[in-house]
Amino acid sequence: MQVAERCLICSADSLQRYRAMFAPFVGSRIWRRTSVAIRLMKCRQCDFMFSDSRFDPDEERRLYDGYRGHDYQALREKYEPWYTADFNAKLSTGTMEKRRAPLAKIFREHVPSEIKSVLDFGGDRGDLFDGLLPGAQTFVYDISGVEPAPGVKVLHTVDECTQVGFDLVGCSNVLEHVAYPRNLVSDLHRIASPSTLVFVEVPSENPMGMRTYAKRAVQEMWLLFRRPTTAASMLPFGFLRQVHEHINFFSMRALETLMQTCGFTVLASGLYPGEGCSFGPYKIAAGNVVWCLAKKRVGQNIVTAQSGGPSV
Repeated sequence: MQVAERCLICSADSLQRYRAMFAPFVGSRIWRRTSVAIRLMKCRQCDFMFSDSRFDPDEERRLYDGYRGHDYQALREKYEPWYTADFNAKLSTGTMEKRRAPLAKIFREHVPSEIKSVLDFGGDRGDLFDGLLPGAQTFVYDISGVEPAPGVKVLHTVDECTQVGFDLVGCSNVLEHVAYPRNLVSDLHRIASPSTLVFVEVPSENPMGMRTYAKRAVQEMWLLFRRPTTAASMLPFGFLRQVHEHINFFSMRALETLMQTCGFTVLASGLYPGEGCSFGPYKIAAGNVVWCLAKKRVGQNIVTAQSGGPSV
């Protein structure tokens, strides 16, 4: 595990620090222990929030290997009884059309109709963007190795992505997971040509907001009834500031700063209700998704990518 002492977006050292912990499921899956103390950091300059403890490449592999597969789901349900096999399946199949609807509206308003090639960067099966732009061929790059959706072409490395030439590169719900966000956005900068549109979206989350605290309180009460030993390990108040797979927490300001720092000009940005991924125990904390559309700046130096493991 690596520890960050400066902002991972703007490199400022003006940080507020708060005591927190990794969720027991994360601790068990990566380190085989359920209690892992960390700090939440908030940058006063760009409004970015993040866990100070960053996963190294081997820890990322242990967390995401077989992501949402049978073993992953079973272990997670052990610590989170609401994370049933049915709930896990809905994350992949039951929310896709709800997730696609707001993207279709954004694309109609901000993306030219003549787009012919789309890369879904970190897009699992590649079915989120496929078909949203009529006539466009969809490609996907993802390290999971899952079978792509029908008609989607797989690219296996970032270098391979740079050889194609895309009209649009999309990256949805990935940056909140990665150890070093600037590394990933620097990869997008390498892939994009001066004419490429780059679309990025992430959950707009506050891990210390009242809605998050309310969700954690409901989960803790559920655990006290179903998994009392797990619940007791997070008392008296550890369950409130709990970091799960999302180790980065974005506002609009933080996302725009990240894109600008990595050599992009933001053309448009906004947010929309994130209802597509909010159901069951997560409905209580349904939040927003923040997005931006950008193009790379040509002929300007950008902030060097940070050291660390794979981006996605």
